[in-house]
Amino acid sequence: IGAGSKQGILLKGGASLEFLSKIGAVVMDKTGTVTQGNFQVQKIVTAWKYSEEELLRICASCEQHSTHPIAESIVAEAAERHLHLERPVMLKEIAGHGVSAFLPQGRVYCGNQKLLEDQGISVNADLTGVGGSVVYIAIDGRFAGYFVIADTVKKDAESAITRLKSMGLGTVM
Repeated sequence: IGAGSKQGILLKGGASLEFLSKIGAVVMDKTGTVTQGNFQVQKIVTAWKYSEEELLRICASCEQHSTHPIAESIVAEAAERHLHLERPVMLKEIAGHGVSAFLPQGRVYCGNQKLLEDQGISVNADLTGVGGSVVYIAIDGRFAGYFVIADTVKKDAESAITRLKSMGLGTVM
C-alpha cells in the first residue's frame, strides 16, 4: 500500500489489493484514460462550393462562443490557420444537436446529422470507417460538408493495454 501511494495509487486497505489478484478484465472509459481529452480536427470534407478553409471559417464563426470540446477544437483549428471569424447576426444553440446562426453566407447549421435532418437537409456523405465525431454543416438549406473530430491517443496507451493483455487480462472500453 505504501509503494502504491508513492506512485499516486490510493488503495483502501489490504483487501482491495488482494482483490486485484482475482480480476479478469479491466474496464475503462476512453476520454482521459486512453486519450488525452483534447479533440482535434482530423479531416474537413466539402460537399458544395466552399473550400476547406471557408467551411472551417464559417463553422468556427458559429462555434466561437461554445464551451463544448468539439466546438473548441473547430475554433482552435481556425485560429491555427489564422482565419478571421465573423460574428453571427443571430446564434441559437440547439441542445444535444448543434447550433444555428445567420452569417453573410445565409443561415448556417453546424451539428449532428439529426440537426440537419430536422431541417429537411439530406446528408450526402459516406462515413464508412470514419473514426471520431462528425460535425455536419449546412448553409442556406444545403449540405455543405462535414468535419471529423477525434481525440488524441495517449503515447503510452497502446503499450499499457498490451501489458494488461500479456498478464491475461481482458480489456473493455
